[in-house]
Amino acid sequence: MASIRAEVHAQTFLAAHQFVMAALKHQYSSEQLTKTAGQSHTNIVWSIGHLVWAYDVATAWALGLKPEAPESYNKLFSFGTRPSSRIEDYPSLETLTQQMEAAAERLAAHIASMSDADLAKPLPPEHPLAPFFPSRDAVLSVAPFHSGYHVGQIALLRTSQGLPGVMGG
Repeated sequence: MASIRAEVHAQTFLAAHQFVMAALKHQYSSEQLTKTAGQSHTNIVWSIGHLVWAYDVATAWALGLKPEAPESYNKLFSFGTRPSSRIEDYPSLETLTQQMEAAAERLAAHIASMSDADLAKPLPPEHPLAPFFPSRDAVLSVAPFHSGYHVGQIALLRTSQGLPGVMGG
């Protein structure tokens, strides 16, 4: 039986996802997508791809789902990868946006169906997040923060290029 806590996690996940989608509604040139700011090595397209990877690989795997993203995303967008300044190294923004939407819908539906016992399960020991999070519940508690962190990076990258912030300000 689905738990109230799982419903709250699903709703919170989708609320945070709406901020990610706000970042994707803007038009970007290739240069804007790959530009970095200050000492940061990240760029907009890597941040978006990283969130696709985080949704569809890291979080899905933590919840017992099989990732649907291409295997190549592990080398492009996983923890510790370094963003490229070459737009041709990345999937198109349209592809990433479609994958983001599909992964968010799949995750939210799965999360909403989880029981308290499902939430309490530990991550697979080989999962890279297992040393940091004792349960699926813990991963889901941090997922909206992770999305917000990267939306903040995208907002900073936008404003550093003279573009409006993610939410238009």
